[in-house]
Amino acid sequence: MKNDSHRAAPRLFVRAAAGLAALLFIGAGCDTGGDPPCVAGQGEAAGCAGDNVCHVESGYCVECLTSEQCGGQTCRGYVCVDCSDGACDPAEPADPIEEPAEPVSTPGAETDCVDGQCADDDSCLAIDVARPVTVVGSAGLRVEFSINRCDGRPAPLLEEAQVRIINDERGIAFDGSNEGGSRSRLGLPDSFQLFSVLVLDFSDSIFANGAQDDVVAGVTRYLQQLLVPDDADPERLAQVKKSHQVAIVSLGRPDAVRLVRPFTDSPADITASLNDLIDGGALGSTDLYNAYTLALRTAAMASADSELIRRAVIVLTDGQHEAGDAENLRRAALDARRENLDDVEIYTIGIRGDYNESLVRELASSPQHFAEAGADEIAEQFRTIATNVAQLANRNYVVGVCTPVALGAPTLTIAVDTGDFSGRATVPYPTDMLNGDTTRCDPDQIIGGD
Repeated sequence: MKNDSHRAAPRLFVRAAAGLAALLFIGAGCDTGGDPPCVAGQGEAAGCAGDNVCHVESGYCVECLTSEQCGGQTCRGYVCVDCSDGACDPAEPADPIEEPAEPVSTPGAETDCVDGQCADDDSCLAIDVARPVTVVGSAGLRVEFSINRCDGRPAPLLEEAQVRIINDERGIAFDGSNEGGSRSRLGLPDSFQLFSVLVLDFSDSIFANGAQDDVVAGVTRYLQQLLVPDDADPERLAQVKKSHQVAIVSLGRPDAVRLVRPFTDSPADITASLNDLIDGGALGSTDLYNAYTLALRTAAMASADSELIRRAVIVLTDGQHEAGDAENLRRAALDARRENLDDVEIYTIGIRGDYNESLVRELASSPQHFAEAGADEIAEQFRTIATNVAQLANRNYVVGVCTPVALGAPTLTIAVDTGDFSGRATVPYPTDMLNGDTTRCDPDQIIGGD
């Protein structure tokens, strides 16, 4: 089946607790297929249907940019809303985990959680629809999404029965039980690649405390896991084993901070690099921040010809930055952390002893990504992190939908309920390439991209 794509909407990020979702979306009334779909202005002159106006930054047509365009109503999330019943009162923001979260920059996306609780809600799932919906044929939709617990911890592997794709035009699922032959299937991405960068402290203090063998044991345990938890889905396990590459950055004095092993899927190559580090002896003082930023750059630049790429950085140290210019380098490291939060999972391990816990903790993606360990506990911490990193792959799914809807500006809702966790996300999709004939639509082929 030919795979025809059409840009439907920018990135959406919707966090929701059980039974609650919120979305104000861009794209309503957009009647063009150009690149960008619209230009500055209003109505046909801007390339927008009716009285819609162009949101220039995203290139999408929206209902309003200011309340003056709403005839007495309020422009909220680029949609005119009647606020007389209190519907526009802002939700109480979730308490920041460690530092104030940066606002979602994509126009039209909004988060909402029960009573303002999101990151602290143990049952909440965040659903991220990072790519526009792809139209396949004349009635097919391909939707790619990822899930994570709202507290930042990995989400469980989903079963198809736990995911419902709802036709918002009728408020019922695309499950073949209603007129029009609508259907949906849940699947996994065709291919993916996992990249992890290990920042390993081989400074004077590591050797002085005899911890170098514990560092090697930790990395060995990490490799043995192959980023696969014991209960991994067999199909995904086979993919992960051949789709994981590891790089190593050495941590010591400034001239010893380097990429000692570029990305490789060979355990023998990694073992050889570890042996070289051991044989080379202690690497002097600790240039923590430059090693950290080098690892982030290395991870961010990793690429592969895969449908899905996930990246992780794991930093192991028993000390704090000692190489000078600490405050400027710390700020640069924290800036790099913020810039990469969406693309790289960052774990830090502090070895008990003479190190500053707060300075190592703040380099992690979240407090849950930090751990403290004695030298004899390093291997177990690497095992735990390997299990969590493996679940980066388990967060990503593809849905194939056959829809009878062919007119208007429709949406569908992804509703996930595992019994212990739940979340919802509403996604707009275009209709200019759809005709509603589902007789030749196969959701399995849509998932496979055939």
